[in-house]
Amino acid sequence: MLFWLILILGLLLDQATKYLASAKLVFGQPVELIPGIFQFNLVYNTGAAFSILKGHTFLFAIMAMVVLLILIIIYYFTPKEQRLWRIALSLTAAGILGNMVDRLRLGYVVDFFDCIIWPIFNVADTLLVVGAALLIIVSFRQWHKETKAAKIQGK
Repeated sequence: MLFWLILILGLLLDQATKYLASAKLVFGQPVELIPGIFQFNLVYNTGAAFSILKGHTFLFAIMAMVVLLILIIIYYFTPKEQRLWRIALSLTAAGILGNMVDRLRLGYVVDFFDCIIWPIFNVADTLLVVGAALLIIVSFRQWHKETKAAKIQGK
């Protein structure tokens, strides 16, 4: 249940913000909010992260579907006690789904958050990065706990 709640809320937030950005911003004409630091800047990304491999929209959509399916399977095999791990999987899946919907529906991903020194991104990208970072943190914590326990047991 948690997985689907986070997935649906993440997707709705992502698509709503992309809709607003597309309706209110003019393509390629930034709206500065914090001078030299942050602006809204509507762009269309036909590539992956950092616009790599531009024009391979269908390939990315297929890859996203496969990864999404894998995340769903991992989620259902993850014990309920591992709540943070399950949340991380859900956030990652929501991010993947948000951009996949854009690719299938529009042929590109709508990006609009522009931190000037970083590539332009969207809510789905944020969900994906936060989810992946949580996966790394939880994995490291688990590894550290197991390593510590093994040392205590003298292994």
